[in-house]
Amino acid sequence: MAVVSINEGIVASWGSAGAGYPLGTPQVQSATVTQAAEDLNYAETTAGRRTSLLSMQSWTGTISGLLPTPEDGYVGSITYSNGYVANLQSFGVTFTRPAFDTTVLGSGSRFRTFTHGNYEASGTYTCWVDDGSSNPLVLAGASAPGGSDDDATISLSSGDTIELDVYTNNLAYRGEINGLPVATYSFFMSGTPTIAGSNNIIDTAGLSVGAETINIVTSSNSTDDSNVTGSAFWTSVSTTVTPGTATPVEIAFQGTGALTVDPAGT
Repeated sequence: MAVVSINEGIVASWGSAGAGYPLGTPQVQSATVTQAAEDLNYAETTAGRRTSLLSMQSWTGTISGLLPTPEDGYVGSITYSNGYVANLQSFGVTFTRPAFDTTVLGSGSRFRTFTHGNYEASGTYTCWVDDGSSNPLVLAGASAPGGSDDDATISLSSGDTIELDVYTNNLAYRGEINGLPVATYSFFMSGTPTIAGSNNIIDTAGLSVGAETINIVTSSNSTDDSNVTGSAFWTSVSTTVTPGTATPVEIAFQGTGALTVDPAGT
């Protein structure tokens, strides 16, 4: 037996939407799968002895990569309909949805099952403070925390956008002598996003996709490979965009039911 390296696609497939992903097709760089067994034991009458039972199992994972077509973050931007976002340093947006335990008695399996709830989105962005007298902290009025909703357009690259109805819910300001004042805002989404272009971290259809079969290659070289396969759904998708950095994509998923390990890679 020899130690092997991975030199081909780590996530071999995931469901049927798009090009094998329920969330667009990122350039995958790494993947993790974590399998956990619960601690189930009881006290014995014999002093110093621990007795355990077979316990339930569950599994989760992550996928890390880049936009479908990797691009430098300097092309990204955010604009607000009720104001503007000037001097943008960086921004991040995250789509999440909860996982609910649906395990039932008498299933005959020690793997827990899960289903998902509704998705939501939130994000942050950081700006150098604008010197415009009408908007000293970049946004004001309806766009400030506690104001009305805004139509926000998040651009990841030219022609690739995510439009959201958002509420600004937090503003943090930092200033210091002989330094540049900075304003950091956070926001949350209301309603349904409008997604355009082919280079987004999500796709419209993928947002509502449930559990589908994911196949992850755990090791590979020219002669053998091994796979882990199971049914999973996404729980988080996020990106952080900064100048001079290839735009990353982070996906988290929840497995439901059995995880199959295939050492032979058949």
